[in-house]
Amino acid sequence: MLKNKITTATGLAFGLAMAAANPAFAATETQTMNITAVQAAVCKMGIPDDVFMQLGEKDENSVIVALSAIQDLTVTCNKDLPYTVEMDTADASGNFVMTDAATSKEIKARASFGLSGPSNWQPFSTTANNAALTSVGTGAEQVFSTRITVNTDATYAAVGTYTAERQITISY
Repeated sequence: MLKNKITTATGLAFGLAMAAANPAFAATETQTMNITAVQAAVCKMGIPDDVFMQLGEKDENSVIVALSAIQDLTVTCNKDLPYTVEMDTADASGNFVMTDAATSKEIKARASFGLSGPSNWQPFSTTANNAALTSVGTGAEQVFSTRITVNTDATYAAVGTYTAERQITISY
């Protein structure tokens, strides 16, 4: 008798487990859930903090009177987002002036950028001067070469430490 009760209890437990695993549905209902993701327009740029160049004697037979420094400017913007990068130089050629703080003497300088590397230098200035860097974001970091050339008239400049600050702005 005990064996029959255990068998009956086991069978009943198994039947309930099967019913729970495969419930019989009385009806169904379908609704739609709306899912939205908004991506804000994002652009950021990385510029060199300081550009340093040493003019003067290179060796016994050669003197450096003009010099260029090439640095990377990086831009990361949303995929397909147009942007413009400008530098506040004086004219459409990317010219600006560097000044020695002690003597107020000046030397000429020029900014340029390379769209596809240093072989394709273009003046780096403003949209108003038609010399801004314009491109479209890829969603990944884009690297542009920038070149600052000092003492562009290639004369022997007065002894001094010449400095300038330029503002670089990205608009998107």
